[in-house]
Amino acid sequence: MPNVPKAWNGVLYVTDTRASTSGTKRAVRLANGAALPSAGVTVVSDNPVYIQGDFNTGRTSTAEPGSNTGRLDQPEAGSYKRAPASVMADAITVLSNNWSDAASSLDMSQTAKAAKNTTVNAALVAGNVPSDGTYYSGGAENYVRFLENWDGQTFTYYGSMLGLYASKYATGKWGLTDYYRPPQQNWYFDPKLTVDSQGNPVSVPGYVSTVSYLQQQRWYLQY
Repeated sequence: MPNVPKAWNGVLYVTDTRASTSGTKRAVRLANGAALPSAGVTVVSDNPVYIQGDFNTGRTSTAEPGSNTGRLDQPEAGSYKRAPASVMADAITVLSNNWSDAASSLDMSQTAKAAKNTTVNAALVAGNVPSDGTYYSGGAENYVRFLENWDGQTFTYYGSMLGLYASKYATGKWGLTDYYRPPQQNWYFDPKLTVDSQGNPVSVPGYVSTVSYLQQQRWYLQY
C-alpha cells in the first residue's frame, strides 16, 4: 500500500479510463497490504481489483504464525490488530501469497502455479457475471475469484460481502477449470465491522449502510 498524507480521509479511488477502450482490459492490483493504517482503508475502483497476498492480517512473511490458519480466532498475526477495511470494485480476484506473474500462463499441473494459504480481512463490494441459463454465475461461494491451483490450500475470508451489480469489465464465464482450482474456503463474518470493543459503531472509511424493510421490521446491514 502507498504512503498516505496525514490529512488523508481513508478512501482511495483508482480508475484506469483506458478500460473503456475497445478490446482493452485494465485492472488494479493491491499488493503489500498486510498492514494497513489503524484508522482503516477503503479502496474503490470501477475496474476489477486483484488483492495479492494476505490483506489486513499483519502477516508480512511466511515465517510468521497466524492469519492464514483458517481459524476463526486467528485472523491476525502477532500483535497486529486488523483495521476497518473495504474493497469495492467491478470484480475482486484474490491472488495467493505464492502468486508469480511469471507463472501466470502456466498449466495448472505445474508446481509454479500452486497457491499458498492466504487470508483477507475486509468488507467486499463487487459485481458478478449473472447466470444466463447456459452458464452459472458461480454463486456466493465463488463471489471472490481465483486464478491459481489451490489444491490442498485454504483461503480464509473475514469480513462482509455485498454483490450489487453485474460486472462491466471482468465478464469471463465461471467454471472454466483451466483457469483455477478452488481452495478450501473458510468464510467468517467480521463482528468488528459492526461495533468496537466499547460497543461504539465502527467507522469504515467511506462508510455504507444498507437499510431494508420487511413486514414493518427495519434491518440495518453495516460493513
